[in-house]
Amino acid sequence: MGAEVKAAVQRLKTQGMQKLVLDLRSNGGGLLQEAVNIVSLFVPKGTVVVTAKGKDESSAIEYKTTTDPVDTELPIVVLVNSTTASSSEIVAGALQDFDRATIMGSRTYGKGLVQSIRPLPYNGKLKVTTAKYYTPSGRCVQAIDYSRRNEDGSVGHIPDSLTREFKTAHGRTVRDGGGITPDVTLKNQEYSRLTYSVVMGGIVEQYALEYVRKHPSIAPLDDFHFTDTDYKDFVEFAKGKEFDYRSSAKTYFDQVKRELESDGLADSMKEQIDALDKAIDMDKETFLNLKKDEIIPFIEEEIAVRYYFQEAGIKVRLRTDEQLKEALGKPLIQI
Repeated sequence: MGAEVKAAVQRLKTQGMQKLVLDLRSNGGGLLQEAVNIVSLFVPKGTVVVTAKGKDESSAIEYKTTTDPVDTELPIVVLVNSTTASSSEIVAGALQDFDRATIMGSRTYGKGLVQSIRPLPYNGKLKVTTAKYYTPSGRCVQAIDYSRRNEDGSVGHIPDSLTREFKTAHGRTVRDGGGITPDVTLKNQEYSRLTYSVVMGGIVEQYALEYVRKHPSIAPLDDFHFTDTDYKDFVEFAKGKEFDYRSSAKTYFDQVKRELESDGLADSMKEQIDALDKAIDMDKETFLNLKKDEIIPFIEEEIAVRYYFQEAGIKVRLRTDEQLKEALGKPLIQI
């Protein structure tokens, strides 16, 4: 991973790159050493990227960069969101602490625990938390505080009142206790309940397979677009599939209706309930056509991958990435 990022950065530099966007949104992390390798591309050799500390302070382990950087001045934007976690948070936190990148998006997940595997009898294994990860400024990104349990035994996030202030290399204030808070907050791209349903429910994927069977080839990627006629075909396909096509309003209404029935009020309000139910209820075809602009980019991406592989899917996704467009227009911190 680190080697691939290095090769990509070097290639882009030869093409005249002026700003790098490192997209860590929904990246759940991976190998710690790869996180260190990525940070090493942009900071001096020998820089501490992350420290693992347990109850015994003498057992603390520092992870430093061991190679010369590719570029220590290139402006960098790191995109993060609520599912950016673990090693991805180490990358974002380190680059933020060194004022080496501008972090944009929403606060990250907050996974900063180190697990170790212990052998048990009969070939069993026990995974136990033995330490926490700390960024160069001293922050722990762990969000859930397992040492302070509620009366019912549940655990919650560390409250803001218990977080502490730390300083970046240039004296900016950052805080611990809840993932990595971005320097610039970006509005999340929101989708309707229907869009989630057809994408996560596999309807779009099933249609893409059907589309490929009917079309031996498609236009070059830059010219490929899902037409209105194509979308009509998708609607006909989706109408025959089972999935939850209720709107968010309809799901809330169904819940309210159950509560009214539970309280014994449903009969007395039957006329109003039926009228509202009729007003907000939509059939599949109507709702699918209403959310056409939301759904088409997901169909285009799924189809593009089938013909031109994963990189094509990313290129198609960038067409409608409003967060990225907003990030590119934001001023960066001065390094």
